[in-house]
Amino acid sequence: MFQVWPIDSYPVPEINQNSVKLVQTHRTKWPNEMIHKQRQTLRGVPVTEVHFTWENQNFRYWIYGSERRVYAPDYPQQCCCGCTLI
Repeated sequence: MFQVWPIDSYPVPEINQNSVKLVQTHRTKWPNEMIHKQRQTLRGVPVTEVHFTWENQNFRYWIYGSERRVYAPDYPQQCCCGCTLI
């Protein structure tokens, strides 16, 4: 049985805390099942937060990943002649 240990030395405390919660939840969720193999991987994803003003209102959106995808839930022009963001 290969149980993974939680991440505990990352410089961001929230990462360490969530890793402990995840491992503990997994250990207790299926107490009668055999674990074959576990692994935790921590990957960094580039994220850029953009703040802008349009028609005297402040907005923001995020560009993330190497593919530079955009997350803009409150983008002001979502139909008609505005840009289409997926």
